[in-house]
Amino acid sequence: MPTPSASVQEQLRVLTSGVAELHPRDALAERLAEGRPLRVKLGIDPSSAHLTLGHAVVLRKLAQFQRLGHIPVLIIGNFTGTVGDPSGRSQTRRQQSEDEVAEHARTYLEQVDKVLDVDAAEVRRNADWLAPMTFADVARLACELTGAPRELIEEVEPPPGRVMTCIATERLRALGWRAEVPLDEGMRLLLESLRAAAPA
Repeated sequence: MPTPSASVQEQLRVLTSGVAELHPRDALAERLAEGRPLRVKLGIDPSSAHLTLGHAVVLRKLAQFQRLGHIPVLIIGNFTGTVGDPSGRSQTRRQQSEDEVAEHARTYLEQVDKVLDVDAAEVRRNADWLAPMTFADVARLACELTGAPRELIEEVEPPPGRVMTCIATERLRALGWRAEVPLDEGMRLLLESLRAAAPA
């Protein structure tokens, strides 16, 4: 794996050009000073066939990292696209079929390739680690994050020295959840329940 050839100062000049804020500023310089390629990640959900101007801004920055010898990592949200992930939105995105998401991802990568070298980047798809999850896995993850309203969480007997909470599945069942529902439907029901119970 080649190391970046530009000096740390030159890399910082290029990488911070056009950047409004960088937190913490010294951390980038410290990482660059290690002299090894950084892996710089960008997650994009293929919610339509075309990238936006907003995508172009971060893709140009990724291309700068790549030209300096760093590794862009594109994370395609092919799983979250099928469940209507609401991340960073005021409303849930429309659920898409796997075929729609695959076609949008294909066109995204064609468009990204006009800005940076996709063949020299890492391309990952979040379905690789999210699709195998069961609803029990999702419930455990939600418990770890503890972002659910208290009425959907109950304390369970933890192992010694550990605090543990768990989603109260009997309360979810009362809200319409059934064990036999597919993961995407279970996630949708869970998200709806959490949104409905969240304070306004």
